[in-house]
Amino acid sequence: MGPTRQAYLLLLVALACSASLLILSTNYPWYPSALAGVQWVGPVNRPHLEHSLLFNLPQSEGNRSEQVEDGEESATDRCTPVRHFAFVKTHKCASDTLAVHLMRIVEERGLEMVTPVGEWNLHWPSAPGDFYRSRKPSGRFDATALHMMYHRRTWSQFMEPDTRYFGVLREPLAQFKSYFNYFGLWRRMNEKHGVPVSDTFDTFLNNPKPYLEVRGWQNPMAVDFGFVNGETKFAEFLQTIVEEMDLMLISDYFDESMLLLRHEFCWPMSDVIYKTKNVAKVYRYGEKEIPPDVRKAQESRYAEFAKMDHALFKHFNATFWQKIQKIPRFHEELTQYRSVLAQTSEFCQKNPDENSAVTIQGTELHESILLDRELCQGLSRGIFQHIKLIQSRYNQTSPKYGKVFPAT
Repeated sequence: MGPTRQAYLLLLVALACSASLLILSTNYPWYPSALAGVQWVGPVNRPHLEHSLLFNLPQSEGNRSEQVEDGEESATDRCTPVRHFAFVKTHKCASDTLAVHLMRIVEERGLEMVTPVGEWNLHWPSAPGDFYRSRKPSGRFDATALHMMYHRRTWSQFMEPDTRYFGVLREPLAQFKSYFNYFGLWRRMNEKHGVPVSDTFDTFLNNPKPYLEVRGWQNPMAVDFGFVNGETKFAEFLQTIVEEMDLMLISDYFDESMLLLRHEFCWPMSDVIYKTKNVAKVYRYGEKEIPPDVRKAQESRYAEFAKMDHALFKHFNATFWQKIQKIPRFHEELTQYRSVLAQTSEFCQKNPDENSAVTIQGTELHESILLDRELCQGLSRGIFQHIKLIQSRYNQTSPKYGKVFPAT
């Protein structure tokens, strides 16, 4: 091949790469600068992703699904589906949607789940407790999906040995704004300290100390993973979570997260069909959406206040995209997945009867999917309906643990 032809081919390759990056920059503006040098990179236009990782830690294990060439069987055809899983349910990270989704799988597969004796809480924010004993001969559980303070040594005593542990994170400021609204921090500041409701969030960010009445108000995502503000060492904690979590999803990219979960857990696409739950349309203390310059100022102040949450997010946001990069034809599959979600939503909105059913044709990237009334009913249940359904397996005399799971 002559020099002229080689130069021409190199130019074509460069143009193709530029076009790909342009598409990615449109679809994934939050792709982190921490992955500079990786081929699949789009420009960053979000301030909370403009800094490198806070701690230089070894990267998590890569995607357990190996890459395959086009035309070969998919990775999920060659792996073993995960049956034992433990979900660390972080507050205000789309975790209700994930929990409901996981409980549907628990019901369909007859799995033994850590089930609360009370309405829904597994003694959070204290040590795990208040749940029924497993009915399995091993005395262990297949799954957990509800709010329960994470502590690996404790959890490993009642979960199966081959359990896969995973969680979900959200861009820290967005998570805290939702947390601030949901737990009524604005109300406490207004009633106890006389701060006008519309000023509560900015007042808090300007000087949080006078209002720190609950330990979970600072670094709330890290607290769900067992972090204790003022006591736990930052680097050690992050190192521990990196080592102990098999997977971390990012709720800001929920569809991508569900597809990543499918590949990591070797589940069929029908197992990652979901319906969004418990999303606040408005915040009672102020506007949910704010101008970019106001958000940038809030991000800067919140980053100083919640350093541990930012460290978690920045590290796992980077590894999230590294895992996705290893999945062949991911964008093509994502398009098909969103089509499946749309078709499912359209079918279920028609309130199908027991004789109604539609099959979504399978492709090279996913199996055929049956849409029927049972699936729609499972998707329509709220979190409390799912809990009550699973609680119906037990009765008043069923063995249970008290306020604290006994350590051994």
